[in-house]
Amino acid sequence: MNAFGIDISKWNIKDNKTPDWSQVKASCNFIAIRSGVSWGYTDPWFTHNWTGAKGMCRMAYHVIYFGEDATKQMDAMFKIVQPADWKHDRLVLDLEVAADNSKAKITSTTRDCMNIIRSRTGMYPILYSRASWVNQYLDVGGIDDADWWLAQYKYALPYPLFTPEASSPPTLPNGVTDWLIHQTGEKYSGKEVGVSSYYVDSNRWNGDVHSVLDYFGYGEVEPEVPITDKEKLDTLWAWYEEEYGKRSELIREQLAGYWQDNQRAAILGGYLLKTCN
Repeated sequence: MNAFGIDISKWNIKDNKTPDWSQVKASCNFIAIRSGVSWGYTDPWFTHNWTGAKGMCRMAYHVIYFGEDATKQMDAMFKIVQPADWKHDRLVLDLEVAADNSKAKITSTTRDCMNIIRSRTGMYPILYSRASWVNQYLDVGGIDDADWWLAQYKYALPYPLFTPEASSPPTLPNGVTDWLIHQTGEKYSGKEVGVSSYYVDSNRWNGDVHSVLDYFGYGEVEPEVPITDKEKLDTLWAWYEEEYGKRSELIREQLAGYWQDNQRAAILGGYLLKTCN
């Protein structure tokens, strides 16, 4: 089953009631939190939300203004998003405010922001948008190494109804061959996932919870099993038998079990070196 997550901002804080983080963590496999907009606006609830989401697979998303300087905007984002652990935390560029910028300008600013983030964290950011917007405003050939978070919803039902999630996968922009996250709706129940707003955005991961953990660097790593002396000796004997044939049978009989004795193993090693030479 596709892993589930939400994204939140100040709009999900109602009457100053903060999220129930135990409920958020129990119901969500990942979360995205708005850090700010361009270089001049910080989401007033970011620090609280970022701290509350510690230990989760968490992302900070920042809305980009394409006519503004990329470095100035990224400096603002990094100033806001702290403390951060780039082994696990991930950044997102929110691409949806085209204004009067050309396709070339939007693409170049996006690429510049991506490169700055990679130079500071070691990873490219995730790109948030929707297929229709990307097709109109972005040259994906210039950013073909991006992971995509794409919005596509069902037709919204009127308040106070909740709108079911759209089925994955989302429609992909022209030239994009895969997706990472699908924003499946904007009218999911906030109460169900522990936030105080009536509605909250819902998201699905392109994979299960193990895929999420792997992406955020929390995947289980199989411990390396050391090779035993016996396994080393068996490998050596296999090579020796292939090289020297039946002579090894007599040696094996004479030295059976000696692999456990370091002194006799050394004698065997010396014998083989002398024989091979």
